[in-house]
Amino acid sequence: MPEEIYNPIRVPEEVNLAARKWFKPLPDETQWKRYIKTKGEYSGQIRSWDFDEQHSLVMIKRTDGVQYFRPWAKFLQTLPARDLHHIAQLNLNSDTNVASIRGLIPHLVAESRASKWKTFKLAVGRGVKYFNKFTGKEEWKMVYPPARCLRKIPMRKFDLDKFDSLGYWYLDGKTGAAVITEKKVTVEIARILDPIWLVNLREAHLKKLQRLPLKYLKEDRELADQFIKVVQFCVKNKVWAGASTRSKDEEFKTT
Repeated sequence: MPEEIYNPIRVPEEVNLAARKWFKPLPDETQWKRYIKTKGEYSGQIRSWDFDEQHSLVMIKRTDGVQYFRPWAKFLQTLPARDLHHIAQLNLNSDTNVASIRGLIPHLVAESRASKWKTFKLAVGRGVKYFNKFTGKEEWKMVYPPARCLRKIPMRKFDLDKFDSLGYWYLDGKTGAAVITEKKVTVEIARILDPIWLVNLREAHLKKLQRLPLKYLKEDRELADQFIKVVQFCVKNKVWAGASTRSKDEEFKTT
């Protein structure tokens, strides 16, 4: 198996269905307990994964943020094995035109299992004992080496004219993305997976989102707060598309 895989052989649909039986799905509560014991960028339950065609990146949505990876084996294998097992059971969010991406992670995991983890070695954590100051007892936690994900967030470009007709937005609890629609909810404008992408909207769009209540389920409040806080920050600090350019132009005219 080559070290870098960008276009592996697409996994047939029947293989994808069979792959779901290879991994034992854990209850949400168990997943939450296991992820909360890790630290840093690994904290937070995985909600979904997607492919950004603008930047050719694999995106992994967690409850505490989004990780961006180049779609190569040497980067994805730095994730803990349990993370890739979990992602292999999830469907890709979007209908990407890159056919190989949909079966990318299931293919890597299947190849690794077939070779007994010799051709594709996933990151393995080590147990570390620490003193829990809240319980007053020594406990164990899993520590993993840092994943080779991008350190800077790639910003998404939007067709801003479409946002002029926005009239409703809600949080998709399954994928963790904020869905912006027109007043007619069935007419979807955009899906915002990373809250920081909202910075690229216009002033009028952000102010309208601030007035419109974000609809979400009670258990998704943590995710919803991330989108709401970004909108509030942008409006308060005048951070939106073209803000820096406009301020420079005004300074130029006054001098």
